Parts: sequence; structure tokens; C-alpha cells
Amino acid sequence: MVGASLKRRAWPMALALVGIFFAGFVTEVVAASELIALAGTGSLLIIYPLGGLGLILLGLLQFRLVDGVALAFIVGGVIPILATGLVWVLAD
Repeated sequence: MVGASLKRRAWPMALALVGIFFAGFVTEVVAASELIALAGTGSLLIIYPLGGLGLILLGLLQFRLVDGVALAFIVGGVIPILATGLVWVLAD
């Protein structure tokens, strides 16, 4: 059963999601062009699979742990590891 409140909120929520998707898409395009300019096309073979695995890992962590403990672990543990990998690839 769908109530009137849900129907009233559906379009604004859909438009907000479209805006977030568009901003993420533009950010991804700009980041990819910067990466190619800095490190060459060979770096895409390393960065994109690592980025995909990182997204899967973060998604699983978010699915399993939604509390502040998970956020502290991600900020304190996963992000520095991914950042170190990116710096290592760009340093070559």
C-alpha cells in the first residue's frame, strides 16, 4: 500500500538522485582525464579494477556495519590504503 505521503515525496527524491548521479558522472569523467594526463593510459588498467574492488568492499562494509564503528574503520583504515595505492600508481 502506497500512501499519499510517499507519492508526494517520490518525484523530489527521484530528482535528487538524478542530480547526485550526474555530479558523480561528471566527477568520474574529470578524474579519469586527470589520471590519464598524469600517469598515462596504462594506469587505468590498475586504478579501475582497484576502484571497483574498493567500491565493492565499502558497499559490503556499509551493508554489514551501519553504525559509527564502520565509519571510523573506513575513515581510519580503508581510505588511507586506497590513497596510498593511488599515490603509488601516480608516482611511477
